[in-house]
Parts: sequence; structure tokens; C-alpha cells
Amino acid sequence: MEPPTTAAADSPNARDNHLIELVRQGHLSAFDELYRRHKNAAVYVARREADNLSDVDDVVAEAFLAVLVALEAGKGPNAYFRSYVLTTTRRMAHQRNAGARRRAAFDRDRALAQTSQEADAFVALFESATLLRAFRSLPTRWQRVLWCVDIEGMRHTEAGEYVGVNPNGVASLLIRAREGLRQAYLQAHVRQPAGKGCSEISQLLARLARDSATAAGRRRAESHLAGCLHCAEALSELLEIERTLRPSSHEHSARPFQKSR
Repeated sequence: MEPPTTAAADSPNARDNHLIELVRQGHLSAFDELYRRHKNAAVYVARREADNLSDVDDVVAEAFLAVLVALEAGKGPNAYFRSYVLTTTRRMAHQRNAGARRRAAFDRDRALAQTSQEADAFVALFESATLLRAFRSLPTRWQRVLWCVDIEGMRHTEAGEYVGVNPNGVASLLIRAREGLRQAYLQAHVRQPAGKGCSEISQLLARLARDSATAAGRRRAESHLAGCLHCAEALSELLEIERTLRPSSHEHSARPFQKSR
């Protein structure tokens, strides 16, 4: 079945979005075009992430197949197709890497345990420092309400006395502060801009990952991401971080500073 010939919008991302809709309607030739448009970027990521270069073609094929299955099921991306497929490619490469390690014949338990402990300590240090830096970047009132409610465990009435608002004001302020902290935390993971035009877009990546960018910002980002592998990959990394932020409990994931009780 051939897709309709109706012209889509001019921008590359608008074309991708149009093709996504066609795939969901059953036009598989539209997915062929998506594959041609983004295969090279996926191969680049697979070559960088795969431990064994002989796995690259399989990783790319599995990634695109997974995206196709998701789209046919009514899931998957509605926009930012390149970032989505790069995230999937990275995940497939990591799964293959992990499987190959499990099949290794020789005994590395002691070395792996030591490496794992050192890596975990490094990651914990980075994440705690990153979270603290994100917290300190917030407006003072946001820091205060997060500290009172999510660290000290105060009720809204009590916290309101410190922040200077009523309980309803605390609730509203807390929502904005938690969202601000999540965005600041994600933004702290963004690498340095790679080229001309990347600086402005790199500042939007956390908001894009949280689906809170303005319409104008989203349009600028879509145009840039269509031609910039560096920024598209950076967004895919933030989407992966966002995906792994404790999906089982939204309330808990919104409170990264909360004390254990």
C-alpha cells in the first residue's frame, strides 16, 4: 500500500511526523523512508555503543524493528523520531553487550565486583553532586519549599509559615518547584554544545524531555535536531534518563531529596 502523496510541511521533523502518522495508518512504505532518513545516525550510535562491531547491523535492525512494532501498536514517538530511534539503538546495543558478557566462559566475578563497586561509587557521587547543583540553581522560594516539605517533611500549613504563603500556595509552589528541579537535574546532564546553533537548543533539551517547551521553542528545536546528530543524541540521552526515573511512583520520583522514614 502506497502512502498518500499529500505534501507535508517543509521542515525535516514535520516530514518525520507526517511519516509516523502514515505508518500508524498502515503505510509501511512510509517506514522505509524513515529508515533511509535515519539509518546512518543509528549506525553511528551502534558503532559507538556496541562492544562488538559485528553486532552493529543487527543492533540497528532490531532498533528499527522495535520502533516499527511500537508504532503499529499505537505507541512509540509522536515527534522527535531521530532521538527516539537513537535511544532505542543505544538500548539494543547495551542489551547485546550485557548478553555477551553473561555468556563469557571465564570467571571474572572478583574483578567485576570491584569494578562495579567503584563504578557505583562514582555514579552515586556524580548524581548527588548533580542533584545538589540542580537544587542550588532553583529560585530561592523553590529551594525553601522543597527543603521544608520534601526534606524536612513539614505539612503544608507549617511550610507556609516559612515560605510566606498559605497551604494552597504551598501546594502550587511545590508543583512548580518539583518540576523545576527535574528539569534542572536533566539539564545538568547535557554535554557542551558542539557547534554553531547548538547553544540555544542545548538549553531547551530538558524542557523537551519533560514535554514542557513552548510551541516556538519546540519548532526551533525540531528544525535544529533534524540536522544535528550531537543535539539529537543528547536529547535521546535525556529521554532515557527521564524514562528511568522511578516510573512506579510519580510522587516519590518527584521528591529526590526526601528523607527515609
